[in-house]
Amino acid sequence: LVDVIRQVRAFGLALLKLDIRQESDRHAHAIDAITRHLGLGSYLSWDEDDRVAFISKELGGKRPLLPRDYETSSAFTEDDVE
Repeated sequence: LVDVIRQVRAFGLALLKLDIRQESDRHAHAIDAITRHLGLGSYLSWDEDDRVAFISKELGGKRPLLPRDYETSSAFTEDDVE
């Protein structure tokens, strides 16, 4: 996991593959942590249209969603990544 974190910090999230069809609950909670960090509110409380609009906007953007100095939450541990 440490190697993955180093790679993400060095190269950004663009190198990570994310299959949103699997483990959707984990992905929703991860996006929720990001939107809360950014002061956008709770992704989990948004309706489907707002979620789709947010994800579509971010996927179409050229900037990173998170700053490079973003500290991961202790809620996500090595056990969460397999």
